[in-house]
Amino acid sequence: MLFLLVGPSCSGESTLIAARLASRRLPSSHGRLARDLGRFTPEALHHLVASVDPLYVHFSCDRLPSGLGGGQQAFLDRLLATPRSKAALVLLADVATLEERSRRRGVVEPILRPASNGRVPRGAGLCFDDFDPGAFAAAWTAEFRARSLPCRVLDTRAWPSPHPDGPQRYPAFCSTTP
Repeated sequence: MLFLLVGPSCSGESTLIAARLASRRLPSSHGRLARDLGRFTPEALHHLVASVDPLYVHFSCDRLPSGLGGGQQAFLDRLLATPRSKAALVLLADVATLEERSRRRGVVEPILRPASNGRVPRGAGLCFDDFDPGAFAAAWTAEFRARSLPCRVLDTRAWPSPHPDGPQRYPAFCSTTP
C-alpha cells in the first residue's frame, strides 16, 4: 500500500510517518520525501513503489493542486499512475498552529533524512500568510476524488509537537488505518 501524505510544512507528515514506522517496526526506507523521489527515473520510482510495502510518501506542499509547479505535477502524476493500492491523507492545521510549530522545531524530517539528522536553527520560523486550511483541504480532497483515490483529511491542531530528540509514540498516530 502506498500512502501519500499531503500538507504544509509543520502539519505533521513527518511525525505521522515516524510514528507509523515505529509502531510497525519498519525501517526508515518505508518513508520517503517526495522531493527525493522526484529525482527517480520513472522505472526506479515504479520499482520502489512495487517493492516497498507499505510506503509512506511525504509531499510537503502549501499550494492547491492547481498551483503545483510542472515538476511537482509531473511527479504526482507518475506516482499516482503506479499500479499499487493507494490512499491519501491531507494533513492541516490553522495558521497560528503551523507558525508556532515552525518556530519551535529544531529538526526537519530527521527520520527521512538520516544523513543530515534534520537539524535547523532554533526559532527559524516559516511564513504561512497566504495559507487557507479550508481551501487547501477542499482542493486536495477534490483532486484525489477525481483520481478515484481514497482520501482522509486530518486536522492536526491537537497533535503534540514532536520532541526534538526523535519521534514520540502517540497512540493517535499508531492506528492500523492510513
